Amino acid sequence: MPRPPMSLVPLPNYKGKAGFLTHGIPRNHFFDKPWLRYPIYSRLPEYWRKQHETKPPQINIVPMKGTKRPQHEGLWTKDEQGNPIPVKNFPINVLYPEEVKNGLYGGEGIVRGWRHARGLKSKPVTPRNWMPSTSVESFWSEVLERWIETTVTPRTLRLIDEAYGFDHYILKTPEYELCSKLGSNLKREMLFRLLDKDTAMYVNDPEKQQKVYDRYKKYAMKREDAEWVGLSLFEAMKKQWDIEQARGLHDSKPLLDFYTDELKRKFVADKDLPKTGVGIDSGAPIFQPQPR
Repeated sequence: MPRPPMSLVPLPNYKGKAGFLTHGIPRNHFFDKPWLRYPIYSRLPEYWRKQHETKPPQINIVPMKGTKRPQHEGLWTKDEQGNPIPVKNFPINVLYPEEVKNGLYGGEGIVRGWRHARGLKSKPVTPRNWMPSTSVESFWSEVLERWIETTVTPRTLRLIDEAYGFDHYILKTPEYELCSKLGSNLKREMLFRLLDKDTAMYVNDPEKQQKVYDRYKKYAMKREDAEWVGLSLFEAMKKQWDIEQARGLHDSKPLLDFYTDELKRKFVADKDLPKTGVGIDSGAPIFQPQPR
C-alpha cells in the first residue's frame, strides 16, 4: 500500500525509537520498510508479508518502451527528430482513501498531479485531483449465497467480465491488486466457506454444494494462509501478538521476580553439587596461594 502523507503521521511515529535517530535511517526507508518500526513485523507469515510489500500496479500510466544501448544505462528511444532520448517512466502518485477501500475500484484510485490553469502553459501550475468514474452495482455471489452491493468503476466491470464472474474475480485477484478492504474481506470469507463447505455452503442442497465447490476449488488455499487474507498491518501485528502471547512468549512477569527465581534455582543447584574442591563455574581447581 502507498506510504501515508506526512501530514497524517503523528510526530512520535515519525521519530521512532532512539536507534532510528542514531543510525540516521532515511525517511523513505522508515515508511517503506515496516520492520524498522515494528520488530514483530519480521515474524509475520511470509504469505501476508509478500502481499503487503508488493506495490499496486501502475494502471494509470502508459509506460514508454525503449531499447538498451551498450554505452549507456537504462532504456532509450527516439524523439520526433530521431535524436536518442532516455526513457523516463516516473510513478504516478495515487491515493487510496477510505471510499476506495470500501468499494471495488479495480485498482484505481485518486490521481494527484499538477496542471496549468485554464489549460494555458503561460499560466502557473495548480494542483489537480483526477477522480475515477463510479457507479453502484449489485452482484450475486454463488459462494457467499447473497447479493453484494458496492461502488465499482468501469475497469472493475471489465475485469469481472474477463474473469467470467464476480466470485472468480475476487478469488483470483491478489490483495495488492484489489486495493480494497471490502474485496479482501470478501475473499477471506469465500476461502473459509470453501474450506468448510460441508457446514457453511448449501447445507440443504448437497448437489448444488458439490457443483459450486468444483467450480471454485482451484482457488482454495491452506487455512493458516486464509486466516491472514485481507488483514491490515496493525490487524496482522495484533493477531501475531495474540498468537505469541498464547504460547507464553510475552510473559508479563516482572524482571525482578524472574531473576530472583533464577538466582534461587542456581543456589539450589550449587547446594546439591558435591564439594570436590573444583570450581562450579569454570571447572578448574580452586586457586590456593602457596606459603612463602
